[in-house]
Amino acid sequence: MIETNKQSLKLLIDYGGTHFRYVIKSEDKVIDESSIDTKNLDLIDFLTSLLSKKTDIDFVGIGVAAQVKNGVILSAPNINIKDRNLKKYIEDRFDVQVEVDNDLKVAALAEMDLEGDDKSIVLLYIGTGFGSAFIEKGTIIRGESNLAGEIGHIPFKKAPFLCGCGKDNCVELFASGIGLQKWIEYYGICVGEPTLEALENLQDTKAKEILENFYKALLHAVSTIVTLLNPNSLILGGAVFKNNPTLVDFLKDNLNLEAFKPSLKELEIKLSTLSSANLKGVDILIKQKRKT
Repeated sequence: MIETNKQSLKLLIDYGGTHFRYVIKSEDKVIDESSIDTKNLDLIDFLTSLLSKKTDIDFVGIGVAAQVKNGVILSAPNINIKDRNLKKYIEDRFDVQVEVDNDLKVAALAEMDLEGDDKSIVLLYIGTGFGSAFIEKGTIIRGESNLAGEIGHIPFKKAPFLCGCGKDNCVELFASGIGLQKWIEYYGICVGEPTLEALENLQDTKAKEILENFYKALLHAVSTIVTLLNPNSLILGGAVFKNNPTLVDFLKDNLNLEAFKPSLKELEIKLSTLSSANLKGVDILIKQKRKT
């Protein structure tokens, strides 16, 4: 059991494919926060070290770029976690409660808190990977194993290398940060950061091909989501959208070419206004789950 005489501190974690962010809070007051490169971190080691020193933390909430069911990591295409039964591993060793969920599903909690619970909403975030989450009138659509929303892993077309999930035809291989990086390395293109802007500045036929495939894969995925789910709002987030706001206009101008047109009639497409939806969502998750 969790000790009731502890100071009530909570640890919020956003574990993405590129960045690892954490915040320690007492109620709504920030005690400590930091950001670390994901490649330089092991989650189990981090938690073991921090919780050994910060014994006043009684709740750990984690939003992770992975597929999660009941605290167990089912798949993590873009990150490494050495013990998949994360919740049990930590709770067995420390006097804390742990809740773990997919990063887009915790972001959905934050977006829903902002938008209200009376809408049909699709979140589409592109950063290292390509993820989405679906909200139907206040309820996150989860599926049998909490896997609903993995639009980045629907088929698009064959690539000469594998996605982190093990397939070779995922949307994520063409329209994500890691996808751009794979194609740049495959073609041996000399470019600094693997960004849309860097590719657009190159006078190179292969760079042009990468860009064309990015836009086609993005349109294919969004058209599929909109046609299947008929949302009121399509909320776009993640570093790729935030660094390339013209993608909003691209979707507005081109969705009618592939999506079921009646699904577009009431659709609003916009960028997320939240600066850190994942951490805000983890905080909401903790408030929902905290034991009394």
